[in-house]
Amino acid sequence: MSAYQVGGQVLPDTGDDAFQFALADHYHNRKTEPPRCLCRDPSIPLYIARVGDRYHLKRWPNTGGQHHYTCDKYEPPMETSGIGSLMGGAIKEEPLTGMTTLTVDFALKKVARGDMAPKASVPEDEAADDKKSSASSDTRKLTLKSILHYLWDRSGFCRWTPTMEGKRNWAVISAYLNETAQTVQVKRQPLSQLLYIPPSWNQTDSERQKARRQSVFAGFQTRSGPRRLVMVLGEVKTIEPSQFGYRLTLKHMGETRVYLSDRKLAEINQRFGFELASWRQHGDPEDNGKPHHLMALLTATVTETGVLQIEDLTLMILTPQWLPYFSLHDGLVVSTAVALKRKFLKPMTYNLGKGRTLPSIILIDTQPIQVNLFVKTPVDSDTLNRSREGLIEQSRGRSVIWDTSDVVSVFDWIEGLQQTRLLGADV
Repeated sequence: MSAYQVGGQVLPDTGDDAFQFALADHYHNRKTEPPRCLCRDPSIPLYIARVGDRYHLKRWPNTGGQHHYTCDKYEPPMETSGIGSLMGGAIKEEPLTGMTTLTVDFALKKVARGDMAPKASVPEDEAADDKKSSASSDTRKLTLKSILHYLWDRSGFCRWTPTMEGKRNWAVISAYLNETAQTVQVKRQPLSQLLYIPPSWNQTDSERQKARRQSVFAGFQTRSGPRRLVMVLGEVKTIEPSQFGYRLTLKHMGETRVYLSDRKLAEINQRFGFELASWRQHGDPEDNGKPHHLMALLTATVTETGVLQIEDLTLMILTPQWLPYFSLHDGLVVSTAVALKRKFLKPMTYNLGKGRTLPSIILIDTQPIQVNLFVKTPVDSDTLNRSREGLIEQSRGRSVIWDTSDVVSVFDWIEGLQQTRLLGADV
């Protein structure tokens, strides 16, 4: 765990009341003296953001790469994450307020089109090549998929150490996602007022949870004019036929009726065939054992009876440890690294198209530098191969490639990479 100089003390970020007190003291009484991260010498300045009644220790924009790669504040170089092309444009961090403004390419209102025939379009997030990543072809804005990646990334769920095993569940996941949403604004509105993330279902408090959820959705009902769209982020439990097309059931809000049309389901099957197939093979609606998780971020209209009708939806498949993966081989790398008790970061693709590549994971338990793990398959296009080679040339640290056409297994390949305990303890 990283150490920080806060309020005249050197403290680890435990997140407890004592650390909150130190942050509050520094925030109010030491405005001319920035807190500092001690992961390097000289230390690196940070800042404190106040969101509601909580204080957050944050790195300054574009300084994530200055931290030691084992530090909690470290961010991989921009070239090894899909976020790189978006920072300063579609993603603007504002240290003075602690807020981040996101520019998006999807609507939050639905305008009635009468009997007009819908225009044919390529589904969003259908990244056909390395030149575009959504129907709008505007890589300067965030798609719905990119919003999900951003929330997951900034909530810390793309970082893994063995000490995290067994400590992630929906109560933890939803709490951190909601906290991140409070620091974001979209279309000049706080994301926390546009997005509903269900809390972990509690039988003793179920009626209160239900009443709050109904109240949130009722706020998006519109009697005339453009219809406001609510955003919902949750884990998929089932997708089943219904009298209104298909019903999507989300865990922790199972009684809420969420419907999608036959056309919308066909579109989703085309866009997210891999995610749905992986979920059907490895998922478990009853949470028995250690299932993989299928996350959904959707926009929907709310009818007068409280029914949600999906307008747009993106999906993301996760391992039992809630770590994202984007292909069969990518999932093998992530799962193997977890099984071998490695420490690593999982880069997110954001707006990147299919002609671009990233490291599958970045190992942060190696000395003296990080190791970027790439995957090469026999079906990779020439464009993808050139993209990988170019990225390796400009990447920091050491880069290695698992060529899946070789006989070596991913287990032996990752196990063979040097592993060293850093600073004498887990970080």
